[in-house]
This record gives sequence, C-alpha cells and structure tokens, in this order.
Amino acid sequence: MDLNLNSLPLFPLDLKDVSALWNLGLITIGDVQDLASQMLAEGADVDQLVRVLVPPRDDVESIKNEFDHFLEEKGVRMVDGRDALRHLAKTISASIVRRNIAPFDGAVFLWDAVLKSKDRDFHELDSFIYAASEMRDRPADRSFFEDAILEEATSWANGNNAKAD
Repeated sequence: MDLNLNSLPLFPLDLKDVSALWNLGLITIGDVQDLASQMLAEGADVDQLVRVLVPPRDDVESIKNEFDHFLEEKGVRMVDGRDALRHLAKTISASIVRRNIAPFDGAVFLWDAVLKSKDRDFHELDSFIYAASEMRDRPADRSFFEDAILEEATSWANGNNAKAD
C-alpha cells in the first residue's frame, strides 16, 4: 500500500491525523497543499491556509514552516514519531473495528508507517506487522490472522494500550 494523501480514504482525516502523517514524513508538500486547498473550499481559516498555499518564499522549507505554524496555531502537534505512530494505530484500529478498512489493509498500512518512520526500536505495533506478514506467507490461515488483527485493533481502538493517546 502506497502511503499518500490520496490513499487515505482509509479513515476520516482530522488535523491530528494529518499532523501524525506529516511528522512521520508520510505525506508530501503537495499533499499538504492539496489538503489546504480542500480545507479552504470547506470554509477553514483563510489567512492561515493561504500562507501554506502561497508561502512568503517559494521553497519547500517555507511551506513546511507555514504548515507547522498552522498546526501549532490549531493546537495540533505531535511530540515525536512514536506518538504519531500510536495516534495512527488508534485511528486506523478504530476504522478496522468499524469495518471501514479490511484488517489486512490496516495492518499493512501500519507496517508501512513503522518502516517509513525509521524507528527500529518501536515494537508496539509488531502484532499488526506479524499478522500481516504471516497472512502473506500463509494464505490458508488468513481467517486466523484477520481475527488476530481485529483483536489487536479492538484493543488499540478501546485505548487498552498504555501509551495510546
């Protein structure tokens, strides 16, 4: 599964979701500008979003700074990559439990997010990763691993993970 803003009808996006994706480097500057355009069309704060769309300088760093500033003004900021991963796990898990995302697709999304975060010491989502990996290798046991993903997703969605936000 390719991680980009266009592949995210997986769950309803709110600013905290976007911040998590942004802080993990999972969405691009183009994705941010597309989102800002969409938010403007939906009546969001024009002044702040125009600075993201038309930054003072026409460079990537300027756009990053303006978007970071926009998120800060909205009170949306992730402390670090692990908190962002935990937030996405909780959000995607809720979508798995509601059956908006297939268990395998949600687990692969989280697996990709962990890999792209480059945090090799983060193991809180290993259950999702193991189940997705085994589903690929053992298609005859797909039902077993789907149930395991659903069980883990239910735990995350219900906040039963000590560090989940």
